[in-house]
Amino acid sequence: MTKVTNGTFFDLQYTDDAALPSHTPDGLQRQLNAISSAYSRAGLVVNSKNMEVLHLPSDSSLPPTFYINGDQLGITEQLTYLGSIITSTCDLTAEIQHRVNLASASFGRLSKRDFTNRDLSTRTKMAVYNAICLSTLLYACEGWPPYHRHIRALKTFHIRCLQTILTVHWWDKIPHVEIRRRAGATCLEKILFRRQLRWLGHVIRMPGNRLPRRLLYSELSSGVRWGSKEAF
Repeated sequence: MTKVTNGTFFDLQYTDDAALPSHTPDGLQRQLNAISSAYSRAGLVVNSKNMEVLHLPSDSSLPPTFYINGDQLGITEQLTYLGSIITSTCDLTAEIQHRVNLASASFGRLSKRDFTNRDLSTRTKMAVYNAICLSTLLYACEGWPPYHRHIRALKTFHIRCLQTILTVHWWDKIPHVEIRRRAGATCLEKILFRRQLRWLGHVIRMPGNRLPRRLLYSELSSGVRWGSKEAF
């Protein structure tokens, strides 16, 4: 459920995850009070122990304090929302490492049965790898703004998996292009950008009242976007 009031997105709920974004501490406290009151009328109780506040650094000295039902909420530098890690610095490093760890765990669980099984063809192994490991690695990548170091980490993991599937080693000195050709795989950077462009086209074709499209074409009321010429 998404509620929009006067062009302000103040309540984003999906299943058991809820986010309350706000530009000011007073605004967030009002939202906490409102959601606590609304849930109380429905016979529900907000569990303050499962709530955290992600404070983006600003010119202010100390992060403000927030309360719900009389309990003070903890301040964190990163939190997990809808399976993705969001940090106070808006850096993707923690999310990329988390994705690599999860994909590596999936690859390891299937390694003996599939990827190192000599009775299976490379085509079958790659089908399993693309469906499970690659999907885990690039989960929610449509909204990533990656740097070269992030793409390099993803490509390194991708090549190592392909080497294991093909039973080749780094000392064989086989170029990455040849490894991808033998495995019938695509460069991971190309896969990443293709998914982002596919999602971008989907958002552009959405009706004007949809939340993703409004966010895509929205403008900052003050300041500049990160990455713009005025930001440097």
